[in-house]
Amino acid sequence: MYTCIDSNNKIYTVDQYCLLKKTNKEPQIIMCPFCRNNLFLRAENSQEKTHFCHKKNTSCSSVDYKKLFDSSSRKKTTEEILQIKLEIIRSSYRIFKSIEQQFAINITEEMYITIFSKLLDKKVLNLLNITPNHIPYIWVNELGYYENTSYLYTNLGNVNLAKVWNLSSKKDSVICISEDKNGYACTSIVEVDLDCLNILSNRIPIWFLSKTIPSLLEIINLETSQSENLLKELLNTCEY
Repeated sequence: MYTCIDSNNKIYTVDQYCLLKKTNKEPQIIMCPFCRNNLFLRAENSQEKTHFCHKKNTSCSSVDYKKLFDSSSRKKTTEEILQIKLEIIRSSYRIFKSIEQQFAINITEEMYITIFSKLLDKKVLNLLNITPNHIPYIWVNELGYYENTSYLYTNLGNVNLAKVWNLSSKKDSVICISEDKNGYACTSIVEVDLDCLNILSNRIPIWFLSKTIPSLLEIINLETSQSENLLKELLNTCEY
């Protein structure tokens, strides 16, 4: 975690906090902007990247996707995993636009691909209840902190966060913590909309097809014939 708040709800980045600490001006109490539990500074004098850390048994800064998307009943088959991969490639531009529109993030192609790689490393697509419509929200959770905003995916199963933010909807949510012009934490909550991709056009711009799709196909690890067939299919939905 790379941001914290003090008891007055003022927000600090790790760099800001470390500068204050050098002159003994840092706030005495620092808390997680999401769960309001106390934090401490970690890895300040090591080769590891300096960050804030929750005390034991209070962490909310990372998401266990296996708990969010309970797949304990059975595992996905190889064919089911293949189909979700194909669906996500077909939906990749709509996922891209959904993130931009819902979270006002200007995404570069490189950034989009990098975060997708993180999802695959965590085997998110193997989880039984994942659909392409979840991906915009999981993507911003993996983005974590960007341009003065932190993102955290949660649901009613996270009892502590549900209480702090009065989450009463049965929908999963992304909590967004931004810094206002006075340096204080400003919060918004984006509910997960499982129809988010259905309202967007499936037409793909040629720049996205040429610059982004090949990299996504490579990291998603499809067979050559599958990739070629999918590219041909996507060419038919291309905007020139």
